[in-house]
Amino acid sequence: RVIGALIRMGYTGREFIPSVYQATIDLETGVLGFATGRQAQWGYGETHIETGARVAGRRIENWPQLKAIALRAHEQYPWMPTIGWDALDSDQGPLLMEANAFWGVDVSQLDAPFLGEVGYAEACLEAYDRERPNASKA
Repeated sequence: RVIGALIRMGYTGREFIPSVYQATIDLETGVLGFATGRQAQWGYGETHIETGARVAGRRIENWPQLKAIALRAHEQYPWMPTIGWDALDSDQGPLLMEANAFWGVDVSQLDAPFLGEVGYAEACLEAYDRERPNASKA
């Protein structure tokens, strides 16, 4: 299952990693939410903080394919309850760039339901039960 998705956006004059700038992606529709980030002064906006380009309401055109490739890849790691998959749309279609065991859980919740509302705990427990089938009977 997909429990969260976001798009990271570029900007100038700031360090990328400590100052993530992003928008959440609606899991069903692929529509972007508000632009926001780890810097409190950025707030939440419908447009890009520097360019003014519209962010909120735009749709990731190939969202179903991007979601499917991440889900297919995750099936190869049944012992991992959650993985942050970095995917991109390329000239050859959706591609995965990397998998992240530690995937920025903090920024995934800035403009989205909290992980308790989207099945995070359930995903962890299901992975635990798959790998340790007798543990729940102890």
